[in-house]
Parts: sequence; C-alpha cells; structure tokens
Amino acid sequence: MPRPETSPEFTRHMDCNRYRDVICAEQGRVRLDNGRYIHANWITALGEQRFICTQGPLETTCADFWTMVVQENIESIVMLCDTVEQNKTKCHQYWPTPDKKQLHFANKMITVQFIEETALEPDLYRTKLAVLSRNGTMYVHHFHWRRWPDRGVPQNDLAPLRLLFHVQQFRRSVVHCSAGIGRTGTLVALHIAYDTLQRGQRLNILALARNLRQHRAQSVQTLDQYLYIYFVILRYAQNKAAKLNIDERALTTFLREMDERMTRS
Repeated sequence: MPRPETSPEFTRHMDCNRYRDVICAEQGRVRLDNGRYIHANWITALGEQRFICTQGPLETTCADFWTMVVQENIESIVMLCDTVEQNKTKCHQYWPTPDKKQLHFANKMITVQFIEETALEPDLYRTKLAVLSRNGTMYVHHFHWRRWPDRGVPQNDLAPLRLLFHVQQFRRSVVHCSAGIGRTGTLVALHIAYDTLQRGQRLNILALARNLRQHRAQSVQTLDQYLYIYFVILRYAQNKAAKLNIDERALTTFLREMDERMTRS
C-alpha cells in the first residue's frame, strides 16, 4: 500500500517519537494550540464518532498527551498495551492509579485525578479520571485492555466488539498501543467495519485498511492483524447466521483455520 506524506514535524521532533521507523502522516495530524508536536492522527468514522490514534506516551510527552485530551475534548482513552512487555518499556505510566491518585503535568497546569477503577472483564479495566485545567474539570474514561500481544492478535475473538460497545457512547476517543499503529489500527478498523455492517452498507476490508493507512500510516501492522479483522467480523456474522444469507459450512471452515493460525502465532 502507498505510504502517505510524512509530516515535516516528525523529523523535526525525533525526540518526541517513540519509534524512529513509525512515521506520523501529515494528513489528519493533531495540531496542538501551543505549537507543540505530538505523534497523533485523527480518524473519522462513519457517524459522529471520531478517534485519535497515537503512540504510547513517553515520559517527556505525557504533558502533550494530556494537553491534547483537554484541547480536543476527549471523552475516553483506549489503551491496548501494557507499560512493560517482555521486559521492554512500551508506554509511560501517564494516568493515576489507586496507589498514586493524582498526577500533575505541564507545570501543574493540568492535574489528572483517579476516581474509581472497575474490572469489566479479566483483562479489561475501566478507570474514571477527572482532568483539571484552566478550562475547568472534565471526566475521562480510561479503558485498559491488557495482554494483547505486540504485533499479534488476542485469543478472544469477540472481545474487541465488547470493548467497542463500551466506547461507542463517547463521541471522541483516543486509542493507543505502543507505536499506535498495529493493535490501535486493528481496533479502529474493527469499529469502522462493524459500523459499516450495522448501517447496512457494503464492507470492503481491504479498501478500509488502505484508507485508514492514509490517515494513520502503517496501521494494521501484520498479516495476522489484517486477517483478525475478517475473523472477528465473520465470527460476529456466524452468531447472526440465522438472520443472514451465509454459507455456514464455508464460514465454519474459514473460522476454524483462522483459529488454528492464531493459536500457532
């Protein structure tokens, strides 16, 4: 797939990029009012819902991250990585926890406070946060899906749709993993695919992935992640097979082969 134009700001601010080989596209790039650069891009879904895809914050970019949240009136944050994976740092601890209930950023111009944490599923946690700034107080829901393997796919096939069910009530969401392209792109692609079907429109996953990559370069990082989009959507279709005109035998065969592939990976 052709790569979009790389933002000149990406090369000017290399110290703000978590990975030197993961470019930030100029198209749809989030522009902070204070002139600071952040590795983040807007993605517009079919309806009113909009996403920002971004990298996991570095210790030095946490203030920029929360500045973006305040500036863009973000209502939810979806985190698809752990702070440390296989003994490698993947994301800084940018949000407060029950043990450290308040964090300050941007010379204390932004304060983020822990309110409560709820376990929605064994690997999915929702934390309600209060974000205080000169604009007042806003509330943000932080969803953390743990143990989605880097460059891989989850074993639980319908878990992404259950996560998106919680997120769909929010009009503006930030989604990130470590680089903000693999797991992040896969989840956003699944949202767009599911929303397309819900609206009764024709779904072309290849075209969807191509369009996504024009806004967030390198989105959907691996073949397994690309196939996983098909797998989740077809698993959903299998559950609805009684209402849809589907060749159940062919569908079952494909899903079994995909399940075996993911188990091996």
